[in-house]
Amino acid sequence: MRTINFLGEQRNLISNSNNHLLLQLIDEDVKDSRPQPVSGSVNVFDYNKQALLSLPITIDKTNLVDINFNSNPLNTLGEGVYFFDVTDNGGSHFPNDTFSTFSILEKGAKKSLFSLVTLKDILSVVDSKFKNYSATIAKGDKGDRGEQGIQGTQGVQGIQGERGPQGADGQKGEKGERGPQGFQGQDGIKGDKGDRGEKGDKGDKGDKGDTGKNFNIAKTFSSVDYMNAYTGTEVSDGDFVLISTPNVNDDDNGKLFVKSGTNFNLLAIIRGVQGIKGDKGDPGEKGERGFKGDTGLQGPQGLTGAPGPKGDKGQDADMSKVDKAQDTADKALISATSITNTAVKTSGNQTIYDTKTFNNPIVGNLNGNSDTSTKLTNERKIGGVAFDGTKDIDLPGVNTKGNQDTSGKADSAGHADSATKLDVFIIKSGNSLDNCIETGMYQCSESGSVNSPVWSWYTMTVTSLGENKQNGSQMLTDTNSGEMWVRSWNSINGPRGFTTWRKVQFAS
Repeated sequence: MRTINFLGEQRNLISNSNNHLLLQLIDEDVKDSRPQPVSGSVNVFDYNKQALLSLPITIDKTNLVDINFNSNPLNTLGEGVYFFDVTDNGGSHFPNDTFSTFSILEKGAKKSLFSLVTLKDILSVVDSKFKNYSATIAKGDKGDRGEQGIQGTQGVQGIQGERGPQGADGQKGEKGERGPQGFQGQDGIKGDKGDRGEKGDKGDKGDKGDTGKNFNIAKTFSSVDYMNAYTGTEVSDGDFVLISTPNVNDDDNGKLFVKSGTNFNLLAIIRGVQGIKGDKGDPGEKGERGFKGDTGLQGPQGLTGAPGPKGDKGQDADMSKVDKAQDTADKALISATSITNTAVKTSGNQTIYDTKTFNNPIVGNLNGNSDTSTKLTNERKIGGVAFDGTKDIDLPGVNTKGNQDTSGKADSAGHADSATKLDVFIIKSGNSLDNCIETGMYQCSESGSVNSPVWSWYTMTVTSLGENKQNGSQMLTDTNSGEMWVRSWNSINGPRGFTTWRKVQFAS
């Protein structure tokens, strides 16, 4: 229950010598003071309880209110009795079940204030005087009842009398409805930490969850347009795709997208700053000798010569002589073969058998493959590097640092036989995302990470720039809702400073 208690000697009497009302607002359901002063209003009504005016006031922490009747519009009120109540900014009324009253006495010159008398006091005095008067005269017969007179005009409501003595306590009523919650008191002193309880029994092991997708580039496109026009089945929902353009200076080169439904959403840009070219390394060891090449094709056969004239018919030969002649011919053939294999003609075609050694250089063109060679007559360039056959060469972008100037487009592209695995970092409870500046993938399945827009269960991609990671960006994805946030940092001119997290808005 809420009531109003008047403070001061004059209570609720207002005159030109007492132009203030000091009130104490009492809420029996709230025992504590307010945490801070609040605003409110005093609402004034006439004797018919019709609203006249409302004046803003301040209610201090102890529920004290000082109402100044010199303030406009209160100073416009004339003499009389008025109803009023007080409300605070929470909508609470004082008193809550009726109105209070105040009286404004005659204005003008200073006048003494007299205690107000009630109608009961006046009637008591009149009754006493009437009894004394009636005792001095003879009482006649009771006259006939006269006609009821015309009702007079209602007079101005009188001044409220003083509050009478409190009567005896009545019987306890039924428990009322629960009132509004009171003001929160000040925090008490923190008690000592209690002893640690005994360790509970270990709970049953939960079912193993489904294995999540590993980070993998499902497909590579040469442009964003080709990606948006793709309708194949190789890329499913949640897969990553990469834009790899022939031109390394293309703004779209290195963009990483993730498929979401029928759309591809930009996830990160995997493109770092080109580093400074290092010093040329020492030549590597000479490799092993390669395999001997296949024998070249045989040249075309020469034209057959014209047949010679037919010789005369010889005599019949003695067979014994024939056999002897055959032996002689065989020996001659063997001798001729030996001569053929040892003597080299200076002109004409000739087939040479066995290994031949030449002490001086051979001048002229040779057909076929040479088992060994020392130097090319005319050096050639491979990948922009001169090669004459006398030593190994280093190709930029192949076995040394550097870039190759390439052009054209591959008709088809597949997956690399091997790929460097991206680092995956685990974010634990209490870890701050301000310290996650190493390029890589991050995973969090625990709650309580610091400086995160998501409480738990999210992944994050980090890309850092510069030798000391002066700049970079973080892209975080809520794995429950699919919502994404991004922010970046810059520490070139001072300590590392992060921007605020911004939620990514996707077009419908």
